[in-house]
Amino acid sequence: MPLTDTVVDRATPRNRPYRQADEKGLCLLVNPSGSKWWRFSYRFGGKHQTLSMGVYPDVSLDLARARRDEARALLIEGINPSEVRKHNRLQAVAKIKRPLLQFSMTESGGLFIENRNGKMLLSAEQVSALRSFLDATKE
Repeated sequence: MPLTDTVVDRATPRNRPYRQADEKGLCLLVNPSGSKWWRFSYRFGGKHQTLSMGVYPDVSLDLARARRDEARALLIEGINPSEVRKHNRLQAVAKIKRPLLQFSMTESGGLFIENRNGKMLLSAEQVSALRSFLDATKE
């Protein structure tokens, strides 16, 4: 029988963690501390795997089901949702760790400047003027 908002809200902690099943692999894990975690259990490549869908009440029952459905859609395509999450997390970290400004020279002597908001190309003449300006400010 699928969970309801009332059942989820009233789930009380016990001495040991326990699960309350929803449907299609989704369940609510209730910990002795009182925290409630959404979990999605599935099989991929013949192995049992579990994916966290978030913490209740930050993630509602409806949102947990929507996330479960997204993961199930990936499984139908033969994609492991856990690997997709890892890939997305790595991309987010790489984007954060990317330098604020990146510079590269063009073959014609121009300067290509890129930041998180956009790109700019300075011509060789502009680069020369910039060098002159910087040299003058050193003195």
